[in-house]
Amino acid sequence: MGVWLHQGGIMSLVVFVSRNDFGSRPWAGQLRELLQELKAEVVYSLIGLYCWLCQPRSPGDMAVLAPVDREQLAVLQGFYRERLMDEVRLAIILPTLQDELLRMAHTLHPRYLADGSVDSVEIEMVLRNLLQPSLREKNFPVRLPQSLGSKGRMHYGG
Repeated sequence: MGVWLHQGGIMSLVVFVSRNDFGSRPWAGQLRELLQELKAEVVYSLIGLYCWLCQPRSPGDMAVLAPVDREQLAVLQGFYRERLMDEVRLAIILPTLQDELLRMAHTLHPRYLADGSVDSVEIEMVLRNLLQPSLREKNFPVRLPQSLGSKGRMHYGG
């Protein structure tokens, strides 16, 4: 399990990405070092993610979710409705920024939302910012590069 101590509490980070998709997502391969540094747990199936979500959660826990299609995103919505993600800060990386997928993803109330063309530097910056307590305590927006276009250019550090 990806666990580390932070301000006297135990926090964990999980990354959900399909096993077949992990190698084809440039950001995933480029983030291997960071994920190892943060002792992130990488799960390759929705069942693995469900098991992680069913464990006792801490307020600082975080999940990076990379659903490959609408069906996986619908399952994630089901996990959210079951209140399994109440204590988890979410970053979601969609395959594309299609309107339907964006609407579905926004129902999960992510702290960060991007499409699969995002680069690893941006994701690393977001993860590090979300893991810093000073940014979590202040709920202020962090501007992201214009590469995301008009949709989803902001995330909140709180």
